[in-house]
Amino acid sequence: MSFLRIKVEGLALSKIGGLFIAGPIVAYFVPGPWQLIGAWIPTYWPAEFFFVIEADSGFSVIAYFVVGLIFHLALMNIMVRIFIKRAD
Repeated sequence: MSFLRIKVEGLALSKIGGLFIAGPIVAYFVPGPWQLIGAWIPTYWPAEFFFVIEADSGFSVIAYFVVGLIFHLALMNIMVRIFIKRAD
């Protein structure tokens, strides 16, 4: 029974994993304020950071890096808490 649960969870995670390719697509092709729709996708921030490096310099590059870092650290914190809860 636990094997079936693990298999179903793995299939669901693989389907969600396909969504992560949408981050760089949103960062490059979606104009202006509509890009914030993709901000919840983790791969958006590294892609946007590299696009900002290409276009700008200075404070905006640092701002995108810091926001992306904070976002990823928050996600990591959530994932670690879920892992610890499941491991116990």
